[in-house]
Amino acid sequence: ASEIVAGALQDHHRATVVGVQSYGKGSVQNLFPLSSKPSEPFTDENHNRVWDSWESYQDLNKNGRYDPGPRARLTIARYYLPSGRCLHKIVDKDGKVENPDYGVVPDVEIAAEKLKAEDLWKNAFSRKLWTERVSHKYVDERWAENKATFEKLAFSDGKSSAEYPGFDDWYASLETQLPKNDVRQWVRVVIRDKVADLRGKAWPGSFFQGDFVEDRQLQAAIHVALGKIGQSITGLSEYGPVLDLPKEMVDHPWEPTAKKATEKKG
Repeated sequence: ASEIVAGALQDHHRATVVGVQSYGKGSVQNLFPLSSKPSEPFTDENHNRVWDSWESYQDLNKNGRYDPGPRARLTIARYYLPSGRCLHKIVDKDGKVENPDYGVVPDVEIAAEKLKAEDLWKNAFSRKLWTERVSHKYVDERWAENKATFEKLAFSDGKSSAEYPGFDDWYASLETQLPKNDVRQWVRVVIRDKVADLRGKAWPGSFFQGDFVEDRQLQAAIHVALGKIGQSITGLSEYGPVLDLPKEMVDHPWEPTAKKATEKKG
């Protein structure tokens, strides 16, 4: 649904799409039973053509449970955008993509930040900090005396641990191989969760996604939006210190970096 909405808004020139080319899932499929091996007979009391757990059936193979027969999943329809583009990624029998403009091609291309191969070891250490609730304990133990500070950090910490109470000594006590900045990020996730609970309103996204401090795709979207009203993202104090955008993007007014097929086809 998100691909359809984004693509339709883009085709009607009502939105500027930022990010990467979407997955391209725009098909409608249905299950068709095979007559060679039908399902076990059942009494369809509510006439929905599906066996429900409270309906009686014939246990033909005496295994004590209802066994549906095998079914073939066939594509019966595909979604198209107003321009005539097919959302679905169509691949031929040799694996070649027949429609390179599948999905939604963004107006502004920028990939989300990903761990480099040489940094994948960080996942195990980050998971350990999270599952053992090390970051949670840091926040809980300091919350009462630093509530106002934590509420400020929840909005933005400028990608710095300087305002986190007792952070340097606490980080040293962990004896972890994770860099200080990585630990800061996970502590801030805990802070944002706690602040969201207290104010009764969730933050956009999840973890680092939807957080303008850490989400470079969101930063790019903000940059584009500000550019449309004649403002620069670098001129705003809350964004400048945390920017993680290509220099050429920040230094120049927004221009589309991807060619879209928005004209009617056929």
